[in-house]
Amino acid sequence: MIFDFKIKTASQLAELKNFLLVYLPKQVNLANTSKNDDLFTLASNLSSIDTPTTICLHYSIANNYHGNLTKAIDRFLGFVDWVERVNPKLDILLVSGGQKKKLTTADLLEFYKSTFPTIQRRFGVVFNPFHPDLESEQQALRRKLNTGLVDSIYFQLGDDLAKLQQGLELVKTELEASGLNQIIRLFGSVLYVTRWNLLKLQFRPLTGVFYSRSFFSSELVARQINQQIISLYQNFGFAILWEFITIPQAAQLMIESHKSTN
Repeated sequence: MIFDFKIKTASQLAELKNFLLVYLPKQVNLANTSKNDDLFTLASNLSSIDTPTTICLHYSIANNYHGNLTKAIDRFLGFVDWVERVNPKLDILLVSGGQKKKLTTADLLEFYKSTFPTIQRRFGVVFNPFHPDLESEQQALRRKLNTGLVDSIYFQLGDDLAKLQQGLELVKTELEASGLNQIIRLFGSVLYVTRWNLLKLQFRPLTGVFYSRSFFSSELVARQINQQIISLYQNFGFAILWEFITIPQAAQLMIESHKSTN
């Protein structure tokens, strides 16, 4: 199973290490949700974890945009160089974080490619099938793929099943046309439903995350919609990424999953 966590403290890092040793999840993603996140230290600390689990560290362009465009690019280059030196096994997922007007993921990848044309490092990128302007999302994805630096695509959270179906078909077609359908790893984000998570997203919606009113009507309805979302993702060969989940909740989910398969 694959989970997205927020690691902010030393105690949370220790909890993560124990979770990886005990439960051996396939992959964990670590979100970059604040300008105060010290990704350099986190990357170093993660190097001490001896685990077969893939660890993917998010890099938010918005949260690492300090000063101006030049400084933002320099910070990114410095971070990638740091990861390559201290923990090259780490995966990196690039997210715009709402900073698209100043610096997009496609811009950053194109600059990185032109600066280091022979580099081996690859990155994960985000695609939002629920965005009102799907054509612009498709164009942005095409730019990212054309750099040759993409190894994975993560679909954003949302609950419009028709748009999700359209987005899945679009991305599959795009990858087949590029000859990348057997190379790129695909992930579909799913909200871990709790009353608190529903309230938080309903009254403090995240930029670029689109949910309908009906999704927030009850935990039961949200879980029913989630099952349809999961089925769609699995039909297209996507792995499920559980978001807004704590480490204890993830542990319980893995225990329940193990029981159901035995």
